[in-house]
Amino acid sequence: MKDDNTRLVYSTETGRIKEEKAAPQREKGDGIVRISARQKAAKAKVFVLLQA
Repeated sequence: MKDDNTRLVYSTETGRIKEEKAAPQREKGDGIVRISARQKAAKAKVFVLLQA
């Protein structure tokens, strides 16, 4: 009987078994980075807005 919650962690032939890690999932966008300068009021400081 084999349990689905078990895994091999060490083998006498190959030694320690390293677990394969899945690559992190990233959100898919259009790949374009948009940079714009914004200013809230007439004498306010300008801040940069980045959108991806």
